[in-house]
Amino acid sequence: MFAKAKTQLLQNFLTELLKGKPEPGVLPKPVLDKNFQSNVKGLYIIGDLAGAPLIKTAAEQGILVVEHFASEMNGRMGEREKGRKGEKENGDEEVLDVVIAGAGAAGLSAAFAAHEKGLKYTLLEQGEVANTIGIFPRGKIIYGEPVAQPMSGPLWLPAKSTKEELLENWNGHVQKTGLSLRTRESLKKIEKNGVFTVQTDKGRYKAKHVVVAIGKFGNPRRLNVPGENKRKVSNYLSNPEEFRGKKIVVVGGGNVAAEAVLALFEHNEVTMLVWENEFVFPNKEYVERMLQAQQQGKLTIHFNAVTKEITDDKVIFERAPTSFDKSFKGKSGRMEVANDHIFVMIGQELPTKFFKEAGIKLEAQWDVSRWLMLALSFIIVYSVFAIKGYFWPFNLLPQESYQLWGVSPSFWYGTIYTLLMLGFGIPAMIKWGKNNKYQRYRFLSLISVQVVLLYALPELIYHLVFNDPNYWRWYGLTFAWPLFFNTFFDNPPLFFVIWGIFLAFVALPIFVRYHGKRYCTWICSCGGLAETFGDRWRHLAPKGVRARRWEIMNWPILIASAGITFLIVLDVKNFIVESWKLKSWYSLFADTWLVGIIAITLYPFFGGKVWCRYWCPLAKYMELLSHWFGKLKITSNDKCIQCGECSRYCEVGINVMQFARNQQEFSNKNTSCIQCGICIAVCPMEVLKFSNQ
Repeated sequence: MFAKAKTQLLQNFLTELLKGKPEPGVLPKPVLDKNFQSNVKGLYIIGDLAGAPLIKTAAEQGILVVEHFASEMNGRMGEREKGRKGEKENGDEEVLDVVIAGAGAAGLSAAFAAHEKGLKYTLLEQGEVANTIGIFPRGKIIYGEPVAQPMSGPLWLPAKSTKEELLENWNGHVQKTGLSLRTRESLKKIEKNGVFTVQTDKGRYKAKHVVVAIGKFGNPRRLNVPGENKRKVSNYLSNPEEFRGKKIVVVGGGNVAAEAVLALFEHNEVTMLVWENEFVFPNKEYVERMLQAQQQGKLTIHFNAVTKEITDDKVIFERAPTSFDKSFKGKSGRMEVANDHIFVMIGQELPTKFFKEAGIKLEAQWDVSRWLMLALSFIIVYSVFAIKGYFWPFNLLPQESYQLWGVSPSFWYGTIYTLLMLGFGIPAMIKWGKNNKYQRYRFLSLISVQVVLLYALPELIYHLVFNDPNYWRWYGLTFAWPLFFNTFFDNPPLFFVIWGIFLAFVALPIFVRYHGKRYCTWICSCGGLAETFGDRWRHLAPKGVRARRWEIMNWPILIASAGITFLIVLDVKNFIVESWKLKSWYSLFADTWLVGIIAITLYPFFGGKVWCRYWCPLAKYMELLSHWFGKLKITSNDKCIQCGECSRYCEVGINVMQFARNQQEFSNKNTSCIQCGICIAVCPMEVLKFSNQ
């Protein structure tokens, strides 16, 4: 019991420390393999929950997943034939080939594919066909993006149509095909005991495979306050014309809430309750229109407003003062507003309870196995680095014990480091650079710099061939101060002094002016390991306002490295440095523990940029320079669909989607962007691009 409580406390601490309040577009996903299969064998998750932000990509997933398990069934033809005839379990229950939950683009495409292949299936939907599209406002335009990508399967999707046209066509095709569809039937539970048992609110089904395509939109986030289940509470607004002369409250501060407010305020008495102390998430155009309506007395907006209770005729909330709201007029504390109808539009939640009951794992889910993996990761990384640095417990034996073929452990550490970058960097280059020239060149640069300048030159040539005891100084050819902390220490040769000054105070500022912090993602070996070996975990980078606030930690490290360097250069070491051993303590703390052990240990848990983002003094130095006079930035057009992929894959936790949605440029003047360009690469709508203008 104590161990369980301790584990929960640690989990809560990490969540509070690194993640903070969830932001739109950065919800975790289920753990899936390349065929969209979850950790539960035979259970597949597709569509919005699997990161398919567009109708075309969702439809393609539906077809691919059915083709995958159908091909496996072809290898067991006898089983498949039995299934098509209606296999029985315990002599009374039919076992289907597949149950598909969710009749959106992904689920419909999967059902059409199963129907075409002659599989025994059924399609479940808690509402009506394409329910998410159906609850859009009347006349909503649906775009068939990306235009260049063909639509997979039989679903109709032109370049542009209204929601009514799309729904009419899809429903017509469902009826014409004769899909085995059951609407108004909600998925409740999935269990597996040999085959799957799928429980709904109307019955149960047995199946060999289950495809979950329920999306996020059907699971709105709740306020968890008294009265939330009253009939006057809604989460969607499909027809504003139904509301005239009503007293309406809209809870929420995002685009969906803003769209509802703008559709209702002209003909109703509308009050908006926003959690934040200002508008953070809506489009800039929406914000301007709402503030204008507020100034005209047509709309009431309460910021820092937390809903407490919903009664039959009013909404009770608490409000704190905020400087942003000019109409505040000193009102705070518990307040209430008369109300006929309330819209709660505070985003969506993952069906975590459903996932837990089904045994489906989520990314970054802290269970016993994840804690054990963290411990194992630490032991491995510590052991490798401890042998290289020759410290406890390896310093209990003679140092010669750890030499292989007469070569020091530090050489083999560099060899392992380089092999990791090669082994993981080439697949990453293929993955991201397949259709993106920028990513091909970026990964090629990282790998080449590591192999040639940070391995062959110092380790192979000067270490092995020339047996130079100062071979380590050649790392300073690429590593700039203050990352390479030892550049100016231990009586350096004049060449390295001149080069170190030039690199850190001339070349790097010029580079930063036009390329921002690209050094981190094109040249640096620390960033190189994060971009290659750590690539598979980039989506786990801590997100949220609180996580970004912790980036302040690299300020004291930058100040410490600069201060110690100047003390040594000014030759006051006998007074301060040697007596307090500042240089040794800094090297142990930063070079050994932070960058060498802790950061790499945390790659699989918090992404590859833990060191670069939170502790690296060079990253902060470049960010400071770029903030002052850097020109590189990322701009966006008006095509953002708020899928959140850009924010999800940002290794330094930037809420990229917020900038893209508002067509607001971002750079090192307002973020810690490292200009890796992955947000540009993953955007399905080609919204983002680099600019030096």
